[in-house]
Amino acid sequence: MSEKLGTWHFWSTFVAMNLTFFPMHFSGMLGMPRRIYTYDAGQGWDTFNMISSVGTLLLILSTLIFVINFLKSRKHGEIAPNDAWGAGTLEWSIPSPPPDYNFAEIPVVTSRYPLWDLKHPERTAGIAHSAPDVMTITDAHAVPVHEETVRKTAAELGIPMPFNTVKPAIAALAIVMMFGGLLFTHKGQFALAMTITIGSACLFVGTLYAWLTSPLE
Repeated sequence: MSEKLGTWHFWSTFVAMNLTFFPMHFSGMLGMPRRIYTYDAGQGWDTFNMISSVGTLLLILSTLIFVINFLKSRKHGEIAPNDAWGAGTLEWSIPSPPPDYNFAEIPVVTSRYPLWDLKHPERTAGIAHSAPDVMTITDAHAVPVHEETVRKTAAELGIPMPFNTVKPAIAALAIVMMFGGLLFTHKGQFALAMTITIGSACLFVGTLYAWLTSPLE
């Protein structure tokens, strides 16, 4: 992203978040209830709520800056490398964005900053390292820490992966319907509430079973 726009986005968001939410501490201590959209004037809340409203407008502006920066960078920005930050932790040793299987080979870690051990050993020279415990390594493919620069598919590496499926989304929707159906009991429609709730519960159990028994690739 553009460094200048990124800086503007950071500081505008920082100011907007504090301007929006910090005054709410004071209006709350003055007795203002939460989650109300209107109130009588003259209760000492007006100034703090006006400050929060100004902060909300600034938050909209900071979000607009982010959107502009995102679109500009997507069209003209430089493609970031795998380890754009020169990080020391393990997740930056694989391609970015990470492949579905994460690590093609299990790395053996002996310090808190294994990637710096590999690329910048001078940074971790004074940090205690542990010897690899071969008794705890149960996978035959465990190897020393290294960078995986070549992206391969799970099929090419022989790594079994679940098929793409909509079943988890259906199971989640069934849970929402199951509890949502109970709302009809407050309307005096007990039969309808039980029909929706029990039917959704059956859909959830069936979908969950089908999901968990789906074959791997």
